[in-house]
Amino acid sequence: KAEKQIGLLLLWKALCAARLPFVVHCPLDLFFLLAAFERRPLPRNDPQALAMMIRQCTPKVYDTAHLHGALGQFKRLGLVKFFEDARARYEELKGSGNGLDRIPQLEFKLLGETAVRYSKQHDELAHEAGFDSLLTAQLFAYLRAIAPARVKEGANRLFLYRSVECLDLDRAVQSGHVGSSVFDLTRVTLLVAAVDPLDGNEAARLISVAGSQYKWMDATHILVVLRASGGAAVRKAAELAAKVHGVVSWMGFDEWRAAQVACAGTSLRAQEYANGSTISEGGEGEQEESADGASAASSTGSGFSAANGYSIAPAGCTHSNADGNDSEW
Repeated sequence: KAEKQIGLLLLWKALCAARLPFVVHCPLDLFFLLAAFERRPLPRNDPQALAMMIRQCTPKVYDTAHLHGALGQFKRLGLVKFFEDARARYEELKGSGNGLDRIPQLEFKLLGETAVRYSKQHDELAHEAGFDSLLTAQLFAYLRAIAPARVKEGANRLFLYRSVECLDLDRAVQSGHVGSSVFDLTRVTLLVAAVDPLDGNEAARLISVAGSQYKWMDATHILVVLRASGGAAVRKAAELAAKVHGVVSWMGFDEWRAAQVACAGTSLRAQEYANGSTISEGGEGEQEESADGASAASSTGSGFSAANGYSIAPAGCTHSNADGNDSEW
């Protein structure tokens, strides 16, 4: 056992010395590697020190979970489902007339024990370290073939759950500030489409056809990125709403997020009451203040939507499945 551990450590040191990019599926993979092989505590409350620690090990990190949102054309975030969707998208592009000119040919050849164990995929292999590593590598290859520019831009940016922000390692090294918006909010406006569960199957496709980037946040809500701000965004939003069918309501992203916060607080109170616990009035006040603060900070909230005649409805409490069938945003 000791020899195997030493062997893995030597492999880690060799990878770091080679200055090879790392590919992970969510930051926890990277943090686990650092904690296991660097044999020292990860820096707390010091983003710059953490980013420098990562840079000492690798010049670039590609997080496929972040790329899921950066590409904005996939619904399911779970590793296996995301891989299946990316492979299908690659095959679709390769099979089209235009795709043949710009989509590189990919071929994966497995050798040795890897070929014996992983040549055929099945559910029992999910979450096995070797299988997940292989799938992450192949997923990255498909994403780079589909959208090379977007993948290049996504280097050193790490995924944050259900957020329009990411962990920007380059920014952390330069200034010590690690948070960075996935989008340039001076040039885009973020809306949320609440999709009809029965009549909204085409909503995402229609949004894409209309020229807007989108991202599934859960099974019934789609984040829509309008490449405009101010008055131009108002006009584009109205045009988009007229083209996309199966949407129950439109709202600003911050309004949707505030509703999620309120739902989470309500669910927590209900659970604590069911368990025989009580919540102080101060606790409730803090929850309400948090929700109000998130709503007040919105740059794309109800004021924007109501001014354009959109139906504004509070988002219902939504949950992603543990297996990743819904987008875990």
